[in-house]
Amino acid sequence: MGVGASFMRFLRRGFTAARQFGFFALSVLLLALSSLWFIRAAISAGGLDLWASVAVGQAVGALGAIVVGYGWSVSGPVRVAAAQMQLERSREFADAFALRTLILAVATMAVALAIFLLPEVDVGLGLLGALPVMVIALSASFYFVGLASPSLLFWMETIPRAAFTAAAAFLLLTDSITVPFALAVQLLGNLCAVLLSGTYVLRSGLWRVWMRSSRSDGFLTLLRRQRQGLASALLAAFFSNAPMLIVTFVAPAIVAPFSVVDRLAKQMLAGSSPVTAVLQGWVPREGVSAVARRARVALAISWLAGVFVALVVAISARPLVHWVAAGEVEPGPLISVLMGSFVGLFLVQNAVSYAGLAAQGRLGVANRSMLVCTPIGLVLVGVLASPLGVVGVLTGICAGMLAACVWQSVAVLR
Repeated sequence: MGVGASFMRFLRRGFTAARQFGFFALSVLLLALSSLWFIRAAISAGGLDLWASVAVGQAVGALGAIVVGYGWSVSGPVRVAAAQMQLERSREFADAFALRTLILAVATMAVALAIFLLPEVDVGLGLLGALPVMVIALSASFYFVGLASPSLLFWMETIPRAAFTAAAAFLLLTDSITVPFALAVQLLGNLCAVLLSGTYVLRSGLWRVWMRSSRSDGFLTLLRRQRQGLASALLAAFFSNAPMLIVTFVAPAIVAPFSVVDRLAKQMLAGSSPVTAVLQGWVPREGVSAVARRARVALAISWLAGVFVALVVAISARPLVHWVAAGEVEPGPLISVLMGSFVGLFLVQNAVSYAGLAAQGRLGVANRSMLVCTPIGLVLVGVLASPLGVVGVLTGICAGMLAACVWQSVAVLR
């Protein structure tokens, strides 16, 4: 009887995990497909050089978005998953939303200045590319991940974002609007997602309770509390987006082709994010006593998933790049393999640090590994970009990320 009950419990847990993963994967799939369609439509409508300015703006905006998000994507799911009462979870989101809204205003000005200073970039297109990326940093996605409720994430955020992005792509392909207007439509969809998800989380008058209680800690306390999560997210995002900025300065001739390869790789990385999302909510769920054991299981899952995703990306990269770039970019086999390595290694790093180390309260270890390994990779990018082109840039990125993944994995095992 005991064996049968244990087996049924195992089956129920497996079914729940599969359902959660499936819903997370569905969200990511819709966002990825609509985004890739939008990229292809923008390149078809405006050309590869125009898209390069948008892609550079998105890279700068992604760094700004990490500052706006202020580490809640890393520590937020753990806090929400560990909370015992609905009021605690709602307050976590409300504090995050209030603080991040203030940061958004300052970050937007900083991003606009950074885009203005970059060479050979259309400032207007760059800023329009950056704004949708920054605005979505206000979303409640970390709340839904911590709650292990991918269905809410799907309906509250994925549907409006994917619908507006797909609509913008369709209007571009039918010559109904220009690329700047299409970017504005995408921004509107992200704003709708933020407002819809935020309204749902603070429904039923919970926001009034928050207004009476949440300011006791103050924004300065929140800023201090979130510093490790911010540092971890910022370092990973900086390493992911800095190569585009380096290429803009040291090898401007490859900005256009690299912008397509880089964007596609990141979109495919986003496609693998359900692995991290599920593990973030799973590792801390049974309390402190089970965290170390679950973190080691999460480590093994992360590496297996990383290798599998790397193989899938390497196999599918060439036809996908050709399609997304409307035939203007044709990657060779080595670029395809390096794209797979890029996506697989970033998946491992995100899952190990955000799920394993974050749940153990050891984000400082992840931050130190990135502080040491990131400069190595970026130096290689700067040195290899001009003589080797896109291959050199991807080689530098992968070298730095591999070193960080090994460091963090050893820390989890120890």
